[in-house]
Amino acid sequence: MKVGLALGGGSSHGLAHIGVLEVLEEEKIPIHFIAGTSIGAVIGGYYALYKDAKKLKEITKEILESPELKNIGFNLFGNAELPKPFRDVVHFVKEKYIHAKSLLKPYIVKADKLNQILEKMFGDALISETKIPFAAVAIDLVEGKDKVIREGRIRDAVRASASIPGVFPSVESSLGILVDGGATSTLPTSAVKEMGADFVICSSFMGELSEVGELRTAFQINLRVDEIVKHRLNSLNLVNADIIISPDFHEVHWSDFSKADFLMERGREAALKSLPKIKRELGLFGRIKRWSRQRL
Repeated sequence: MKVGLALGGGSSHGLAHIGVLEVLEEEKIPIHFIAGTSIGAVIGGYYALYKDAKKLKEITKEILESPELKNIGFNLFGNAELPKPFRDVVHFVKEKYIHAKSLLKPYIVKADKLNQILEKMFGDALISETKIPFAAVAIDLVEGKDKVIREGRIRDAVRASASIPGVFPSVESSLGILVDGGATSTLPTSAVKEMGADFVICSSFMGELSEVGELRTAFQINLRVDEIVKHRLNSLNLVNADIIISPDFHEVHWSDFSKADFLMERGREAALKSLPKIKRELGLFGRIKRWSRQRL
């Protein structure tokens, strides 16, 4: 039986994937395919290349301390550490600033720092060189379709999958004009099934639809509608998952990369909680159950 691992998007939350991978590696759970979206593509691409969770953790910590990440511009989006009155004011100013920039430019944050990070991680390594078959998921703005990238340089595939629409520049390639696949495939379960997986483990941060915030402006209303649409679309991807590992850390903002150890540990905890079911489903009883379903 071929096991596929689908690593979902979620920006800084994706650091929890490292804890999940540590547990799966320690417990010798076989992984035959990996598909990732956004940060899931970054983490999954590196693990697929080296198949070494310790090495992945080391390079991640090195990147987190690098000037490239610190200057990438995510500070535009988060202000959760401030006391509430000041947080509201800063949020209001940032919202207006981001809205104004998005009306005038195709993206808010230049991609040079992101490119430097990905070059440092992957160099010129090719997807064909990975120890575990790997795919990154992006959306083509021309055809409106998900594109599963399975060839070429890893950093190019990851760069396309991690290009948050309107935040980073889109990526033009032979596959189209590509951006972050999170809008329709935050959980790339379909991609890993297409690669040949019979059994899919999904590391997901989707959870329930978040509580509604302020809806005083058209910008806020449109953001809420966008969130609802994404949640409905990505809920459909869960149908393809046999195991769903769901680390819980709603208190950490998606743009906050300062809590890496906490996020990784939450990933470990969630994976350990799911471990008995994973082993049971991959064991003889699980195999017989799936064989019976197929016959029916």
